[in-house]
This record gives sequence, structure tokens and C-alpha cells, in this order.
Amino acid sequence: MSDWPSPTGKRRHAGRRAAGSLVFAVALVSPAGWAARTEIPDDASAVVMIGGPAPKGALAAAGNEVPGHWRLETLVPRAIRTDTSHADVDTLARTYQDADFLRCLHRIDHALDPDLLLQLDRRADAARAGTLAAACALGAGDEGRARDLLRRLSAREMVEPTTLRSTTPAFQRIADEERRAAERRGWIAVDVRSEPDGAAIHVNGVKRCAAAPCRVHLLRGEHVLVAEKLGHRTRTLTPVLDTDHTVTIKLDPASADETRGQLVTALAAGADPSGVEIPRATASAFGVNLLVLVWSRNLQVHAAAYQAGSPTLTHVAVEDREGTPRAIAAALHGWRATAASQPTGRAPHAALMNFREFGFWSLGMAVAFASIALAFRLHRLYRFKVRQGVAYR
Repeated sequence: MSDWPSPTGKRRHAGRRAAGSLVFAVALVSPAGWAARTEIPDDASAVVMIGGPAPKGALAAAGNEVPGHWRLETLVPRAIRTDTSHADVDTLARTYQDADFLRCLHRIDHALDPDLLLQLDRRADAARAGTLAAACALGAGDEGRARDLLRRLSAREMVEPTTLRSTTPAFQRIADEERRAAERRGWIAVDVRSEPDGAAIHVNGVKRCAAAPCRVHLLRGEHVLVAEKLGHRTRTLTPVLDTDHTVTIKLDPASADETRGQLVTALAAGADPSGVEIPRATASAFGVNLLVLVWSRNLQVHAAAYQAGSPTLTHVAVEDREGTPRAIAAALHGWRATAASQPTGRAPHAALMNFREFGFWSLGMAVAFASIALAFRLHRLYRFKVRQGVAYR
């Protein structure tokens, strides 16, 4: 029996190692192997129907143009009901005329706070209720409270003249004093900013800025500032402003349900879905990356394709009430062409997936060839050693 290793055994072990390396390489480049190593989830996509267009064929059109997991959602514009009868303020006026001042102040404190009415953009009701509240405070013997309320109303230019004429001469004299005092205090410039930028700013119940930052001029005193932005919770500040000042209003993100509520209200009020603001908020509300909004206007079907995080969208219109699938396909086709032409932008979803697959397979083939070359090299090395150092007896 030989004391030297068998060259046949050497070659057998080298062959096994080469085979093992080859099997590993094949497993690595196979789709199952890559799925085990790197799972790449598909981006969520949705077609969102606004109001009346028929959804038939919508998902198929979207899937044919940009393959992926598409789902269908709806937004039904709905206006928030507001009290336009002014019945509560009329009741407050009757309470004052009846000289029931304590009951009048109770209603102001619990139902008709002028600041809350301003937050609802009910400026006329707030002016009337505030004037009556000050008159009731004076009637109840609290001149200090009456002057404080009139001071706020004067700074906001909200003393209601018709209501004022129905009050006592003593109250009218105090109201005139506070008005002249507000004019003497003069005007200031206030720069209003929001975080994030772009919030609509309402000052004392009047929309003064479509998109912050902006500058407003106000009389010195206390004011009600309301900041609204789709996808964020509305916030109200009541600062006392005595000098030129910068006010920054920080907005917290709204929940998905809150954002959907804002959207249906904004759409009912006439917001334009072809602008970026509505699609951006819709993508956030439904948690999607790629979105197509569809709506009808002027006997046309409109579609807007939008990708989350993008500053732009692709908007098309089709002259056909039943043209929902064509509008969706055209919008997505335009979006893909636009995204592909932007050097720094994200490529379309399908192109991204193809690039990923190409990269995976290229890397896998490189690993496979390297493994085969290494196995062949080891095999030749072992054969050389066997020829040089193995002796037989």
C-alpha cells in the first residue's frame, strides 16, 4: 500500500470543491437565490377617482402602461355644513335687548366665543357677537371686561356698526374711545411664515395669504392667525403684536383620515386637482408612491399622474366621458417620458425593475465565471503537484 496520497483522491476532492463552487454560483444568480438574499418590494400605486368618472377599465389601463400592484380608491367631494342662519347671534341680541346680561355673557362663554367664530371664518358673526358681548359686560357692571373686548375688536377692525347703534349711549362712547385709541397706536408690519412653507394664512377671519411666507399690515393689538395646509393639522395663534414682528406657525402632519377629510372638503370648495398640492396630499392620504387622479370637467375626463416627492405631475384631458382608460394610459405614458428625460429624477417604475434585474443577473454571471475559473485553477494546481511529488511503489 502506498504511503503517499492518491492523485486520484486529490483530483476527486478538487472536483468536488469545483462542483460545490459552481452550485453555489448557480444558486446565487437564480431568481430564488436573489429573492432569499434581497427582497425588493413593489412600490404601492393607486388610481383615485374624484367624483363621477366611470372606473371601468381604470386598473387595466394603469397596469398595462406601468406594470405593478395597482388599487382603486375614490374621493367624493363633500362640503362641511356651516351654520348660515345666524340664529344663535339673533338669540344673543334678543337677550341683550331683554337686559338679561348674565345670560348673555354665559352664551358668549359657552357657544359664541368670537375667537372661535373667527377660526371658522365667520367674521361677520364674530363681529356682531363680540360687540354684543362687550355691551352685555357693561350692562352687567363690568366696564373693564367691556373695554378689553372692545380693544380687541378695534385692533381687528371688527366693531359692528349696526349692532353698535342698538346699544346704550354710554357703551357707544366707550366703543368710540377704544377705536380712537387703536388708531393712535398705529400700524405694524407682520411677516407670517409657516413650517412647512405654503400654508394659507387667515387673519381675523379673512384669508390674507394664499401661501406663506407673506407680509400683512395690522393695527397693534391681539389678533387671530390661522394656518391651513393640506396634509397638516390646522393651527391657530392669538398673539399680541405691538411692533414689527415675524410670526412662525409650525404645523404638525395630519393623519391619513384627517387628510382625506381635508381633501373632500377642498375639492368641494373648488380646489384644482391639476395642481401639485391635491395629488401630493392624496398620495400621503392613501400611502402610495405612484398615483393617478381621475376627474371630469367640461365634458372631458382628466387624469394626472404624480409620483410622491416630485414637484411636478403630468396632466392630460380626453374628449370623451367614457375615456377613463385612455386618459389614465396617456397620463402615465407622459409621466414615464418625463421621468426618463430628467437626469436627476427617478426613472419609471418598470425601468427601475428592469435595471435591477439586469444588475442582479450581471453580478451573478460574474460570480459564476469567477467560481469556475477558480475551480479550474485549483484543479490544475493539484495535478501539477501530483506529477512533481507523488511516488509509486
